[in-house]
Amino acid sequence: MRELLQSSHVVLVPLLTAIAIYYIYKGRKASTALWTALSLMVLLGVIPAEKAFAGFSSDAFITISLFMIFSAGLESSGVINILLNRVLSRAKSESGGLALFMALSASVSVFLNNTLVVVTFLRPLKAWAERRGFAASHFLIPLSYSAIVGGLGSIIGTSTNLTVVGAAKGIYPHYQMGFWDIGILGLPITILSIIYMVVFKNIILPKRTSGIEAITQTREYSVEYTVQKGCDISGKSIEVSGLRNMSGLYLAEIFRAEQRIIGPSAQFIIQEGDQLLFVGAPESLAEIRSIRGLEASTKAKLADDLKSMSHFYEAVIAPQSHLVDHSLKAIRFRENYGAVVLAILRNGKRVEGKLGTVKIEAGDVLLLESERDLVSAWSKRRDFFFVSRVAHNDAPAYHNAGKTAAVGILCLVLASTDVLPILEVALIGALLMLFLKCVTFFDALRSMDKDTLLVVAASSGLGAAFQKSGIFQALVSEQTLSMFANPVVLLVLAFVLTSIASEFMSNNAAGVLGIVGFLPLVQRLGLDPHPFVMAVMVGASTSYLTSYGYQTNLMVKGVGGYKESDFFRAGIGISFISLLVIVVWGMIIF
Repeated sequence: MRELLQSSHVVLVPLLTAIAIYYIYKGRKASTALWTALSLMVLLGVIPAEKAFAGFSSDAFITISLFMIFSAGLESSGVINILLNRVLSRAKSESGGLALFMALSASVSVFLNNTLVVVTFLRPLKAWAERRGFAASHFLIPLSYSAIVGGLGSIIGTSTNLTVVGAAKGIYPHYQMGFWDIGILGLPITILSIIYMVVFKNIILPKRTSGIEAITQTREYSVEYTVQKGCDISGKSIEVSGLRNMSGLYLAEIFRAEQRIIGPSAQFIIQEGDQLLFVGAPESLAEIRSIRGLEASTKAKLADDLKSMSHFYEAVIAPQSHLVDHSLKAIRFRENYGAVVLAILRNGKRVEGKLGTVKIEAGDVLLLESERDLVSAWSKRRDFFFVSRVAHNDAPAYHNAGKTAAVGILCLVLASTDVLPILEVALIGALLMLFLKCVTFFDALRSMDKDTLLVVAASSGLGAAFQKSGIFQALVSEQTLSMFANPVVLLVLAFVLTSIASEFMSNNAAGVLGIVGFLPLVQRLGLDPHPFVMAVMVGASTSYLTSYGYQTNLMVKGVGGYKESDFFRAGIGISFISLLVIVVWGMIIF
């Protein structure tokens, strides 16, 4: 039986990989899909277990883990914020500000995780644009794009780069890439992208109402009623009075004298004089008006609160959030998260209807009200890209800025001069961050992106499985090989197909598939794998055409009030620039 299975390896490997690709496309976690496929390959005898799990001890896996700890130290230091404020203070015009911050974002992303860069820049950049009277939507898509292209400046610019190298080692065990190698492509792409954005900003970048401006017009979607003497619901709980299950409205909070109850429980007893705040669809007011003794308030308390915004927050839903595909009611949001959702913004528009029944999607922006400090309470939760006060008055923590800057400069010098291998540089950086108390050990562990690390670990095993299966030797004929006699054609094809895949699945998964799809062919043709690894690396980071192609696009989508089509219009030019650079570079080296 096992011999029969071994003879069918050429079918099992691509079949299981194709199934994994399908589930990734349908929204399943890349780590789950790839490890399921790899585990089945082990059970079916395609690849030994020690090779399948070798990725957990690979240089790429360890290096990325250590750099996540390093980035966690930088996240709370405020160093990036200091740089942004100093750069933007020099901007004299909208075009100048756009060019300066894109250059800074790209430069920082050469060494730091681009998601961290976008999270750190997003709020200060938007606030700066609003103070200067500029459209924030002219800056947020460029923020995402510049962070993406900046990640192509060095091998550590993004986890995708190291994932691709790890997958390549599954086919070429001794393959190595220098710290700055990918920069030969990343630098011209970055420079041309900045010029393109600045020159054509009025054509490709829309003027949108920012997410928080749209959803903080809550007064239009809220009504306040006072419980009069003899009211039908006086002395009853919220649940018994039927206020918990209205079709288009929900009870967000209650004002009782000077007391304020946000997100009252179903057992809360209503009393005469209580002022009830309902949020939802205005057409559902008939439900409230039918209650005898409940009259519209003459003075709206929420209107006063909206002036200070002291209790209001915005949160952007992450793809891995437990909230995705669930309604607020199903997950008991108020009870489990300690906040009331006043509005949901999606694709630049407010979601209508009863919020409790709306299924949450990745990239949604929630306008929240809570007496808790949600910035501190939720800062480490994986459910949200970030949480911030609407009032923009949270000061960054700069207490470790000097120490983290010194560690960062040291690691940069060591890595860029090749004094030490990149893994050892990452180890030094992580240990110094812990030793200098720039980050606690517990926060360091929480900073680990488990899904990314699992994909990195799977990349090596998947590459080895394709290599061992002999699929390309079995399926690629001499006639087919002759079609790729011109290596430039193969190089461009590797970039284009990986780029397309990156728009519909995680960048790490797209990079792995690009490597296992093309490197065995490159190996059979006897070509140098290095250019093709770099082409796949660039293709895996070319996620400009859709908001869901990369998480930084999702992060800016709701806050900037963008529509899905905005990303295609703004990103098609940068995709073409990337292709042009690949073609010209291929013609030079071959």
